[in-house]
Amino acid sequence: MVELPRYKSITDPIADDRWAYASADGKMKTSRIVVGRPRRWPGNERGDWVCPIFIEHVTPGVQAIAGVGPIDSLINAVAAVKAFADEIGDAVPRAAVPPEPTRAVARGEVLKRRRRARR
Repeated sequence: MVELPRYKSITDPIADDRWAYASADGKMKTSRIVVGRPRRWPGNERGDWVCPIFIEHVTPGVQAIAGVGPIDSLINAVAAVKAFADEIGDAVPRAAVPPEPTRAVARGEVLKRRRRARR
């Protein structure tokens, strides 16, 4: 079986938002959520697809979510975001002004923007 591809960034986001919510310890937290465009799973002989997602403070970087086709991989990626929403309970979407449109979303870039904003 071919391993899921690893991505350093999401180069073609189709959804990008920030949600504010109370974490398990009761502190307010804001997480950026990015869903990328589905793409063919490289090296997969069955022709399966993957959809990259990133959930700040939750996923260890960008994760590839698999499916048997583009719609299936997208549905599975949205299901992962829905599971996060169910876990955190009440969340406020559009919790911050979205970042400037970008062709690459990487965990490092999120941290760099935060550092600049704090100055």
